[in-house]
Amino acid sequence: MSLIELMFNAVFNVLNIYIFFRVAKMFVSKKDTPLFLQVITYGMVWLINCIVHFSFDNMYLTTLSLFFLLLIAIFVLYDGSLIRKLLAAITTIAFGIVIEEFVWRLLSWLGDGSPNKAAGSLLSSFLYIVLILLIERIFYVEKAEYISKSSYYNFVLILLGSIVLVEVLASVEEKYEWILIGLSAICLINISTFFLYDKVNEVFREKVESQVMEEKILMHENQLELMKQSQENIHSLWHDMKNHLLLLDTFLQDRDYEGASKYILNIEDYIHVPGQFVNSGNHEVDTILNYRLRKAEKMGCKIDMKLKVPDCSFMPAFDLNMILGNLLDNAIEALEHVGKKDLSVEITYNKGILLIHICNTYDGTLHKKGGVFFTRKADKINHGMGLRNVEYIVKKYNGKKTIDTGGNKFYVSIILFVNEE
Repeated sequence: MSLIELMFNAVFNVLNIYIFFRVAKMFVSKKDTPLFLQVITYGMVWLINCIVHFSFDNMYLTTLSLFFLLLIAIFVLYDGSLIRKLLAAITTIAFGIVIEEFVWRLLSWLGDGSPNKAAGSLLSSFLYIVLILLIERIFYVEKAEYISKSSYYNFVLILLGSIVLVEVLASVEEKYEWILIGLSAICLINISTFFLYDKVNEVFREKVESQVMEEKILMHENQLELMKQSQENIHSLWHDMKNHLLLLDTFLQDRDYEGASKYILNIEDYIHVPGQFVNSGNHEVDTILNYRLRKAEKMGCKIDMKLKVPDCSFMPAFDLNMILGNLLDNAIEALEHVGKKDLSVEITYNKGILLIHICNTYDGTLHKKGGVFFTRKADKINHGMGLRNVEYIVKKYNGKKTIDTGGNKFYVSIILFVNEE
């Protein structure tokens, strides 16, 4: 094996390992491990696999060693059950073998005679990563990327362009060494593109998470302010309770029941805190709803609120905020464009079943493509993520979402099946 062949195989192995671990992430989640441990683990998988390949030049032995190396790395760096970890390693290798076999048979069928081995392997890897990206985009909503669709499609276009370039290079009548150098360059370009893609996606993810945390802080500040005001009102009422009871007693002795009733209503109004729309005792639900509904009230919105939930936590606060927050944000955004602003919210939880019904008036303008509703906001990336997050929560809890848009009213009904522990 010449030096150039060694160089190509070393670079190609980096690409393959990236692809294999990307497939593995569909089955298992990554642990919070130190960076140096990740680098050492990935590096050892690459190095040992290269040594086995260069030493024995046996496809079966190389594949077997790669399987065990992947399995060890998955156990070290990823969380999940034993079955899922085994499935991740087996599926990764099996998909690679099937795709490579498909590419070689396709090239032979197209009349390439004896296809270039390096080019065929590279084509297989590029086809593999395209397939993974499509599967992630369609089926793995929770692993969906944060970058815009246009950036995502540009990335796929680079991959498809690379496939064409590989095929062109393979058909050029040049020295095999020059072809390998060209293929290595294409491979390096794509590795760099993958690295850039992941980094850009990480930046967007951090931006979204930062905004979520910022909003969470604002929600809790709002709830604390409401609680403080409520406590002050109750304390003030308690301070004068003796006088209030004496006056109520006077109303009752005089049989002035209407006066007593009005006085009690005055006490209720005094205790009520402006901006506190719900007080169910469930801190997560109250925090999310009071923060969002306060926004709607400031717009002059007429709010109808019905809430029946336990005062204890019944699902993860993150998931609850993701679905309620995004649904209410969409409703409030639609209300900005209408004169008559009506918002109806009904939330019920009983025996592991969560029902959410939200109805808001809108101007009749809908942005819909392929059965999916789109936002009218300028920030398409973040708001689009909100809509996708709603879909993710519905799928996560094996739920169902129904939308009705008749009579200038946008109605969303969601049912989630929450596992009670």
